[in-house]
Amino acid sequence: MEPEKEVARQYVTGLAAECAQLGFDELLLEELCYPTQGNTYKISYKDNAMEKKDALALVLSDLRTALEPYGTKLSLLLTEEQILEGTSEESGEDLAALLPLVDGVYVQASDPEAVRAALAAPPGAEKWPELVLISPEPGDAENWCIPAG
Repeated sequence: MEPEKEVARQYVTGLAAECAQLGFDELLLEELCYPTQGNTYKISYKDNAMEKKDALALVLSDLRTALEPYGTKLSLLLTEEQILEGTSEESGEDLAALLPLVDGVYVQASDPEAVRAALAAPPGAEKWPELVLISPEPGDAENWCIPAG
């Protein structure tokens, strides 16, 4: 999907709204980034009018708007590396811009305390996502998820 294109965003938000209408209480986005692997030389972004991070934020904003009437949560599945780095110009990921637009962040972390620290809400943040640790077994933490197997 090309996040800058309104038709592409309408298609994705339409699918999200259908899921919400079917009763899904949360949508988990496994990948929300521009490609960084594979045959990326075949992709040209020269005609893009927006920065990658702004286009990704626009997708999340459109999804939130589509899901809002149904009370469906919007969450991201991130890697520990993505969280600790916080930003990637190549992929367009800028967690400072994206995290206020989601309800939750799922991550499998070898260092949960470092992840918690990296995902701490900045001072004055009105909305910040809930952290859900993915672990092989239930933990003592308030929120956790066991990966499907």
